Amino acid sequence: MYKKIFLEDIPSLKEYSKSKICFPMDYDQDLAFIGECIRVEGSLNRGTKNMSFGNSDVSLLKEVERILTKFNCHIYRTLHISVNIPQDIEKKYIRIVDLDSNVCKPKFGIRNSRRFGKDKCELIFIESKITYNSQKRYRIFLKSEFADLTILIPESSRIVMSLKGASAVIQFIFANYALREVFKSILEIPEGRKSKIIRIPEILFDSPNEIVSSAISAVIACEGFVVYQKPPRSNRSIGIEMTSKEYLAGLKKLLDQLEIISYTNERNNRKIYSLHLYGKENLFRLKQLVNFIEPKKRNKFYYMLSTYRDFNDKDKSESLTIGAIKSLYNKSSIKSIAKVIGRKERTTKTYLGRLIQEGKVISSKTRPAVYSLPEES
Repeated sequence: MYKKIFLEDIPSLKEYSKSKICFPMDYDQDLAFIGECIRVEGSLNRGTKNMSFGNSDVSLLKEVERILTKFNCHIYRTLHISVNIPQDIEKKYIRIVDLDSNVCKPKFGIRNSRRFGKDKCELIFIESKITYNSQKRYRIFLKSEFADLTILIPESSRIVMSLKGASAVIQFIFANYALREVFKSILEIPEGRKSKIIRIPEILFDSPNEIVSSAISAVIACEGFVVYQKPPRSNRSIGIEMTSKEYLAGLKKLLDQLEIISYTNERNNRKIYSLHLYGKENLFRLKQLVNFIEPKKRNKFYYMLSTYRDFNDKDKSESLTIGAIKSLYNKSSIKSIAKVIGRKERTTKTYLGRLIQEGKVISSKTRPAVYSLPEES
């Protein structure tokens, strides 16, 4: 049963008679998905009624576009292009020619950026006339030299750039006052710059699992990445990095609700926080519950899962872990348990985390932790 959002729940809409949205509205999979997309990758532009969302994956953009159209939003699409150039070139020596129309682009900007190093900066320009399954061609002159840039906008998957150090994002600008107020009041999305202060909305914590799964699908599509390293390092995981510690803490609670174990930490004291999921059981459960929108990310994730040996079911993993603790006479560390069951320490930690949650294993408060069984402790 979906939660209902009533007009009376939003004070700013009580006297607003031009709403393009019918109330009461359901907090369903689509609203949960678009809400998290706007929260982590979009913006409620301050001082205007406009909202925005940008990404380089066309499959994700089309899904966002489908949902926004459902809410009667008119979408204005632009292509934002960035090329790294030497920092010592003055703007008067730069020229950008659209090779499709043979016209110089009169407006462009230069922005200092640490992404490319101290001796580089970004050349930025915007293309307003874009369609999917098309390409754009430019020639960029820097003093007496030039470089050709071709941008392929596919029917699905990510935008492809021909020039190293270049990137492009399709930006949606759209407006719907009633939907904006729903985002602000009910989904708790702040206006303006917000990356450090976002958090999971209360309405999501009390929602059914299918709604939670849709929201997590949005977060992985916008901010998630797949890590796969072949043996001997053998790293298989899903990661999400953000500057909001509170958001990742809330996301961890949602994953707990789906019985998916995750781990959070701060990266190198840089105020960048990360959440990771690893372990065979975790990743296969994620596959069952979460929809991977982006083809490239989905293909890499599915290939990563295919590299596992025959998947051990949950009961077998539990019995192996409990048997190891018994054989070690309750003086068992993660390292010793992993050695007995023939698994990596990280995988063993996942098994133990699930067993502790279910009350089948007890962890001591000492460091390193010692694991025992309740009936023998």
